[in-house]
Amino acid sequence: MYVQFDNIRLQPLPAAVSLDKVVFETRMMTSSLKTDELSVSPSLSAVFSQMPYGQVNAKGLFKGDVEITLSSAGSSAKGVSKSELSLLASNISINEAREVANIQL
Repeated sequence: MYVQFDNIRLQPLPAAVSLDKVVFETRMMTSSLKTDELSVSPSLSAVFSQMPYGQVNAKGLFKGDVEITLSSAGSSAKGVSKSELSLLASNISINEAREVANIQL
């Protein structure tokens, strides 16, 4: 795995880490995954509950924007924690995504 980025910014409140011009490569992908800006911010409740809740924003991913949010969805009747995963993508180039995933059409 290979990750490269130009700049890193840490923001204390709300807690966030942002990376500019990110390039991610693995042997499993035929081409590199690139984004103009990648921002990761944990939710405040995640910090206290030690759960992986928060938000990831990728601007310029597949020539569009992607927002991924993982949040608590309560507990089951047996007390098992449930999570909700939300994915919002806009202006995505399907051709770019297909090339990175090596999908033949």
